[in-house]
Amino acid sequence: MNPDNKILQILPDGREEVLKHRIKGLQVLFEGKNNVLRIYDEKVKNVKVTFHGDNSTAVVRDNTICSLRSNCFYSIDKTSYTNDVKIWLDDDNAQVKIGKNCAISWDIEFMAADCHTILDEAGNICNMPKPIEIKDHVWIGCGVKICKGVTIAENNIIGMGSVVTKSFLETNCVIAGNPAKIVKHNVNWDVKMIKDYVASYSQKK
Repeated sequence: MNPDNKILQILPDGREEVLKHRIKGLQVLFEGKNNVLRIYDEKVKNVKVTFHGDNSTAVVRDNTICSLRSNCFYSIDKTSYTNDVKIWLDDDNAQVKIGKNCAISWDIEFMAADCHTILDEAGNICNMPKPIEIKDHVWIGCGVKICKGVTIAENNIIGMGSVVTKSFLETNCVIAGNPAKIVKHNVNWDVKMIKDYVASYSQKK
């Protein structure tokens, strides 16, 4: 591995430790230089990260495939979890950020870049990468696709199979469909299953 590339573990106290040994469950390919991969736990599972360029950073949780070109950035907070997510940062300067207490389900894709070039009649590039940001406490259901330039506000739910092509800055909504739209207002969600939520609610009474 090029010494300019690093794998770091974020310790509970916030310090970072350089990892030089092989980690089961983690596949990393560095094709460029000055790249940094950060993990929260050495027991990480089902993670594959490819740095195709230079000067990129990825902060990952379990069950993640991430592809980055140059000057790209991906991060997910340690309080969020992923079941099966693909992060495509396949053009320079692409970004995806996922906030706190988010639940990311199965077969989820974030496309912060288009991978190919689209030109207008004058030959100008018209599909540059745009950042994706998922704010705190967002539940993303199975099979959702998030397109470039999208921001999702706090406490929202994105329904199964949705294709999200625009930002939703209103909080406490159910967002669903292709293309996705708001289908319900004034909702919230809890990570617990219904029976567990009911039991915990009853104990509080």
